[in-house]
Amino acid sequence: MKIVTIWNTYGPYHLARVKALEHSITDADIVCFSHCKTQDDYNFFDLEPKKHRVLVPKNAAQLRFFESLIATLRALWQECPDLVLTCSYDRPETLAAVIWAKMSGNKVFLMLDNQYDDSPRYVIKEFTKRIYLAVFNGFIYGGDTHKDYLRRLGVPKKHEVYGYNCVDNDGIWLATLESKNLGHRLFADNDYFMCVARMIPKKNLVRMILAYSAYVDKIKHAQKPWSLVICGDGSERLRVEETIRDCGVVDQVLLVGRVDNFEQIINYYAFARALVIASHENEQWGLVVNEAMASGLPVLVSKQCGCASSLVKDGENGFTFDGKSVEQLTAHLLWMHNNEEKLQAMGECSRKIIQDFSPKKLALNILGLYERVNKIAQ
Repeated sequence: MKIVTIWNTYGPYHLARVKALEHSITDADIVCFSHCKTQDDYNFFDLEPKKHRVLVPKNAAQLRFFESLIATLRALWQECPDLVLTCSYDRPETLAAVIWAKMSGNKVFLMLDNQYDDSPRYVIKEFTKRIYLAVFNGFIYGGDTHKDYLRRLGVPKKHEVYGYNCVDNDGIWLATLESKNLGHRLFADNDYFMCVARMIPKKNLVRMILAYSAYVDKIKHAQKPWSLVICGDGSERLRVEETIRDCGVVDQVLLVGRVDNFEQIINYYAFARALVIASHENEQWGLVVNEAMASGLPVLVSKQCGCASSLVKDGENGFTFDGKSVEQLTAHLLWMHNNEEKLQAMGECSRKIIQDFSPKKLALNILGLYERVNKIAQ
């Protein structure tokens, strides 16, 4: 059995999925296609699987639709896979995979984490999408909100499995333990909440800082407030810095900047008290939540994040909140601080929940779906 996977480029998330496919489907030959050679915004996604082909040797911004379409068809014709795993239904590589599957009689699965409210929806486009999706043999979605959108688009339940959005849980947990055992904290001054997010509007960092500032005001006269560590950079950095100054929390907030080093980001997870993700729109999933939970952290996640309904059990491993409500997030920050003795158990609950969203689970689900659609076809 030969499987082709298609992504822009390959980073740690992608390699974990590929390795799980190799381990779980022992007779499979896995070949990995990259849309392009490099991506400006994600330079750390430059890893190479064992069997790797770059479809178009250009930067992502230089790609052209028909160039990518023809290159993908040519590569698929040369490899002749039994199954193609591709993502993003509007990509030329995905269209090429569909054309190949129909010409060859083999299978194509779409991996996706789109949800109904992550962008404006128009009747004609949605109708066209329903027709297009009907030509795929199977779907691998992220979680509850993505499943609901597939149902809106008429995808039968028997043609879908979950688990697309996963990270290397075991590797992250081992790295977390190593960081704790070494005890070399990158931020050693205080207990802290942690946020990992690009500084762009949808990540809602300004509102998160307002909520954090309100938490500090409520706690500082009786106790020492926990700090806030933010890993990430982007177009809104100046606005974020201005908000921190205006709120008077310069001494409590640490802006780490962009962190591409895996060991460093795990070190921040290892010694944090909880993760905070406050996106208020268009957040299809949020893989940093997976990472934090794999590290054994409680999580505070806005309901606008696609992962919230699948990964967060309110009161068990964290809390969800309306990303547009400063008051709700402030209340949860205060609860975490005032119930410090419960956080370890909540972190252990996070690790249990995230085991159902592992690369191994994804690989087994894909194998099960492949066997099921082949049986249906017979």
